[in-house]
Amino acid sequence: MGISFYGDYLKKARERAGISQEKLAEGIINLQSLNRIENNRAGVSPGTFQALTSKCGAPTEVFPLFPDWDDFNCFYELYKAEMWLGSWQTKEVYNCLQEVEKTGFAGNAIYYQKWLYYQAALHMRNGDTNYEEIMSILQCALKITKEKLSFEDIKHEFLTVNEIMILTAIAKISFMEGNNSDCLLICSQLSTYLENVALSYKEKADLILGVQKIYVLYLIRNKEYLEAMNEASLLRDNSLLSISENHMIEAAFLFGLTKYLTGETKDGIHFIKTAYYSGEAIESQFATVANEILNVLNIEINELKNVIVPSEKKDNFAMPDINRKVELRTVECDYYSDDVITLGRLIHQKRKDQKLSMKVLCQGLCSVSALSKIENDALQPDIFLARSLIQRLGMSDEPFTFYASERETRQYRLERQMTGESRYNFQNIGNVLDEMKKVITKKDIIFKQLYTNNSIFYGKDIKEKNLLILENIKTTLPDFSVDRIIDYRLSKYELSYVISYCMMLRREVSVTKAIKVLYKILDYMNQNVIDDLLKNTVMDIVIATLVGDLDVQKRYDEIIDLLPMFKQKIVFGDMYCLPYIYAGITDAYIEEGNECYINRYYKYTYYLFEFNKIKAGKAFLENVKKKLGQEIDL
Repeated sequence: MGISFYGDYLKKARERAGISQEKLAEGIINLQSLNRIENNRAGVSPGTFQALTSKCGAPTEVFPLFPDWDDFNCFYELYKAEMWLGSWQTKEVYNCLQEVEKTGFAGNAIYYQKWLYYQAALHMRNGDTNYEEIMSILQCALKITKEKLSFEDIKHEFLTVNEIMILTAIAKISFMEGNNSDCLLICSQLSTYLENVALSYKEKADLILGVQKIYVLYLIRNKEYLEAMNEASLLRDNSLLSISENHMIEAAFLFGLTKYLTGETKDGIHFIKTAYYSGEAIESQFATVANEILNVLNIEINELKNVIVPSEKKDNFAMPDINRKVELRTVECDYYSDDVITLGRLIHQKRKDQKLSMKVLCQGLCSVSALSKIENDALQPDIFLARSLIQRLGMSDEPFTFYASERETRQYRLERQMTGESRYNFQNIGNVLDEMKKVITKKDIIFKQLYTNNSIFYGKDIKEKNLLILENIKTTLPDFSVDRIIDYRLSKYELSYVISYCMMLRREVSVTKAIKVLYKILDYMNQNVIDDLLKNTVMDIVIATLVGDLDVQKRYDEIIDLLPMFKQKIVFGDMYCLPYIYAGITDAYIEEGNECYINRYYKYTYYLFEFNKIKAGKAFLENVKKKLGQEIDL
């Protein structure tokens, strides 16, 4: 997990970047602590470690220790806040930030800085227009690590990811306040800076998209509409390819707005509606935010009147008190302290909390003896074993970055690539599978299982796929039976294989049997300890598949019975699955004859299909017209 590696990793990253220890430590940690960390004589909080490595322009591919449980809880809640912010769920973001505050920010300046940034981002996503106060929050956050910073020198600085996000938000507020010069200066400086850093693909893509959104707004204000449209087109395509839902709605809106302004009125209105209805479909304040952007740009679009009325359910969140005194402390820790949370101690404590035996947790993944060594920090698991154990404990592995060999890192990247290709570049799946096969060794049980599942699922001319997938599940769960799913602990991988099994069961055997299994998966997820971060990666596809199957069998009452699950808002985390869910809900309301909801949900469904570049939208509309026996108004 990197206890004995991440000091070396940090030192090499610093030397590659040509940064002195004094420069790297500045604003983040004292020099003596940095020296001890680099020489593997002390541990450090993950938040601080990520700040240090990103300041070196390096990916954070090592998992450091948590000094204590407050630090772990603070780190994890901040990641949850990021997830909810990405799906525009402001109330949930606020709740996570409240939990972080209860920990006293774990005494960590970097956590406090990120908390302040998320507070500002929360108010921006909520459509608040008190820009002076939001700017004050951002400036306070930036000063924690950059007491003095000239916008003209940004490209020559060494910046943390936190600082880049804060500066991007400052550029956005500068734009909203009419300060074009600062807006352009920050955007151009950050763009140059980001070209030359070696952050992870996901981190870098997300940061570039954030800057690109604001630059498009700047171009629109300057009436450089054609260049703005070209930038917005790239922005939309890249946000979809990187599955960056944090930017997708705004990207669709800006693409539509620039088309409208360049004279492509019909297409422009279509894409703007796509963004508005998609934002409304996830119960966000996007319409409020978009309308305010049109207002500051002095753009009035008559065709948009009465399209979406901004939500009246807007929450009024209090601004944080940036003048209060926050108690911060040193962020290094002793490897051997009883308070330190290693990966092994994390797994051990979470397993004990859930009263799980070692045998149940590690079944099919490793031996009980190996798990015992992992829990006692005597064995470092490979990246896929570590992730699977965490997932079986009902936690997401997404917040964590693990030390891995070059081969394991390649496997991990191929796994993420497969996720993207399966959505937006289906033709390339075969190439990814070929690359996956090349890096499999005999000891790669979990990665081989992943490869096998995808090979079966996407393979052509393969009969009885459901049986082959079920047999593959038994690689890590030898006695697996769907009827007893509640008795197991499943990783996200294993859950996804059971979902694949359901899909093939529907095609090859019986929709009724597939529905039965899907209900069992829901029971599993509701009866076990599974947090929102992990649910966010699985729940949407389960609901989408179940609603689709119920729709096929015209079991509309059961679809309506699933609606209370939407109050959890967890299904809003993946907008790719949402139109498939809403299509079934539309059919259910047609059967009920509920005209108000029919009108709402067929628009949500159609525009979400368009939003995701899924070609099913027109066929869906034709089906609705046929069922209603009348034309429908978009």
